[in-house]
Amino acid sequence: MLQFHYYQPMWTLVGAGIKTLDDSAAPMKSVLPSGVVHYEQRVQEFDPEKNAVVMASGQKVPVMIDSKFFCIPYLMYYLFN
Repeated sequence: MLQFHYYQPMWTLVGAGIKTLDDSAAPMKSVLPSGVVHYEQRVQEFDPEKNAVVMASGQKVPVMIDSKFFCIPYLMYYLFN
């Protein structure tokens, strides 16, 4: 699965020939903060009512979803008008 994280802003330098694609890659475990669990599988389903995702293996993983859309000025106005 995803074993590497690619630093996309560097890709402009790759396109210019200044850097290589390999220069933009770092092992995924080296870029994750300590205490973060990295599930190396796809999300099969999202269940917002239960604040959970279901992984490809069937494992249910609780997630904390705290969308504060009301903090974005005029968002609801522009979404619904």
